[in-house]
Amino acid sequence: ALAEELKALSVSNLEDVAEAEHIIMALPTENIPQVASELGRVLSLRNILINIATTLPRIEVERAVPQGVHVVSAKLVGHAVEMRNGDKPIIAVDGINEMSVIKVMELFQSLGRVVQAPEEYVSRLNQIASAEGIRAAVRIKKAMEEENLPMEWCETAVRLVAAGTMKAFSSVS
Repeated sequence: ALAEELKALSVSNLEDVAEAEHIIMALPTENIPQVASELGRVLSLRNILINIATTLPRIEVERAVPQGVHVVSAKLVGHAVEMRNGDKPIIAVDGINEMSVIKVMELFQSLGRVVQAPEEYVSRLNQIASAEGIRAAVRIKKAMEEENLPMEWCETAVRLVAAGTMKAFSSVS
């Protein structure tokens, strides 16, 4: 889906990857350092390796590739389901080489609001928003139990009423 959105190719051959200017590491987080190390054998200074794994710091990818290979993080603030439903994420782009950062920002601009920001903002924000969302859902469930409301309505109360209210609030604040 990401490849289609960015009008990119999906490849599995190392030599084909080296031909691309931008290489997006859309892999399970635990596989990225090893794959980056393998890619490092064929990458040059013209390649930009893009880390989109929310929980993997850019420096871990940089350690896996030869010095001089440009590594940039492009991390999405958003929930996959909401983005599939049309909500636009914030994409936080972070890297050492300014020209590479600008190119990655341009690459991702069709997906949502692109900002240059420290990559750790994304994981911190996701942790806060997820934890607070769960706390709110637990409080709603408890309040429904205390009010003797039908518990089969809880999912609707959380997903439609509470989430919808939060979306409306975030639109005006």
